[in-house]
Amino acid sequence: MKKLLFLSILLLPLLAKEPLSFALQHPSRLAYYSLYAQSPHVQKGWSGSMTLMQTNDYEEETIYLLDYGLATLQLDLRYGLDDTSQLRLIAPVHYVYGGFLDGFLDWFHSATGTLNGNSHNRYGKYKVHIHFAEVSKDSPFFSPGNIQIQYKRALGPCALIFGLKLPTAHKSKSLGTSHPDVAVEITGEKALEDSALLWQLSVARIGEFRFADFGKSRRWIYEVMLEWQYEKWQIQYRFSSSPYRSDYKVVDSISNVLNIGYALNEQTTLFVSENLPPFYNSPDITFGIRYDF
Repeated sequence: MKKLLFLSILLLPLLAKEPLSFALQHPSRLAYYSLYAQSPHVQKGWSGSMTLMQTNDYEEETIYLLDYGLATLQLDLRYGLDDTSQLRLIAPVHYVYGGFLDGFLDWFHSATGTLNGNSHNRYGKYKVHIHFAEVSKDSPFFSPGNIQIQYKRALGPCALIFGLKLPTAHKSKSLGTSHPDVAVEITGEKALEDSALLWQLSVARIGEFRFADFGKSRRWIYEVMLEWQYEKWQIQYRFSSSPYRSDYKVVDSISNVLNIGYALNEQTTLFVSENLPPFYNSPDITFGIRYDF
């Protein structure tokens, strides 16, 4: 009995909060099935979260130009059928505009030597320029995101997830494709002495898409997530395989991303996301707030 009580106390941090859960806010990622991190546990009945994110990205390459701010409102609804089965609906909506971080990022990139501030946003601060594949946009716009539906089956410390991406985002605005995607995922966690380690692997079969004459989508993509939770902190690493097959490394590139979250209370979490080398197929910076209910 004492061992069971000790184990229950030890598992409390694991049950306290879901991992940081959002898609990489980049056209090459938003168009396809994305790993939305979750724990292996199932809570019977309704639960969910509302997340508001702000992204800034600037990429000037020979074959494309991305200069935009992206605000995303994401609804995440979960319904536990019983103690082992759960349905999940993820529905984002996007607003692409000039953003408000261009001046700060000019200074930051110049100060750190990561990019010449004089060349950053050379087409004008707080402007929209998306020239990506066959898409050409130079003004703000709204777009629904791709809806994802998932079924999770808990299996002890792990869970299997079967997912479907519906092509509800606008293909003409670079945020979607005309094909649905399907995926199989596995998630799990391990209790440490005073913290918790969560992990998730996602393998998705994606619909065909041609990146102008520079490449085409792969048939399979995969993502790996590792998150360490300690008290109010969440530190997450994500690896995403390249969604395209191309001779251009800026198109055919993996993504490495670091996410850090801090819980203000049991329901509200602040987070920031920063891309790591090689810096392609992921935005410069994303930050936001999540409210759990």
